[in-house]
Amino acid sequence: MIATCRPRNHEAPTPPPAARAHPVTLDIPDGFTCPAGMTLVPGATVNVLYRGNRWDGEGDVQIPNAPFCIDSYEASQPDATATAIGSWQEQAKPPPATSRRGVLPWTSVSWENARAACESAGKRLPTLAEWQMAFSGASGDLWPWGNTLKANRCNVANPSGPRPTGACCFTICEDWCYNVCDMVGNVSEWVSDYWDRDCYGETQVSIAGGAYGNEYFFPHTDVPNGNIQRPDPARPGCWVMSNYGLDRSGLHAHARSFGAPDDGFRCAKSVNAE
Repeated sequence: MIATCRPRNHEAPTPPPAARAHPVTLDIPDGFTCPAGMTLVPGATVNVLYRGNRWDGEGDVQIPNAPFCIDSYEASQPDATATAIGSWQEQAKPPPATSRRGVLPWTSVSWENARAACESAGKRLPTLAEWQMAFSGASGDLWPWGNTLKANRCNVANPSGPRPTGACCFTICEDWCYNVCDMVGNVSEWVSDYWDRDCYGETQVSIAGGAYGNEYFFPHTDVPNGNIQRPDPARPGCWVMSNYGLDRSGLHAHARSFGAPDDGFRCAKSVNAE
């Protein structure tokens, strides 16, 4: 689904605009373009949103992002098709991740192998701040289309599995417009952030977004978007994931060597990278 930018007031004459809380910037070298299959996302101070018991219901933190490139589509294996995920076997070194429309995304992949596949492609995993910026912009809208839940054709509440990439795309506009696909539903996506270093060191890594099997909400819970963390009985003061939602704040974690059938990823690249 292709959605248009949210309306902005272009009536004339107008007074000078007020200072924006999250101004975006395209501080990039002259002539720079992202590699094929990637989208240029502006830099900004990003309102990274957290929800769930672990954060006393809701919280956010301001994190500065430089401009970056991110895969337009969820990562796929080089030989993936619309009906086959690809021929890579987990015992082998991962091939370079690709970003292509109309193929099945790479699933059941661990954080370690996702990171290696991005590195093999000359890229890296995005940070959570970059992922949320690509999801719905700097200011923290809950969805790529705004703050109000509305029906669309994204792959959610579908137990049959992931669909080919490129079916769920939205244009985000905050002075600079960009379009990134498949960030709502389909597969959850590894990011580079660790879940809680104080509790788990670098053994548990965060995964952003909901997946094909998730509902938009869990109506049987008192948490609006289904993000639920419970105390870890083995580690007092620490939290483990129970359920996770589909909006910007959707977040859970796995061991870095584990890959679930609804786990995938996409790669990023710093603008100033060689």
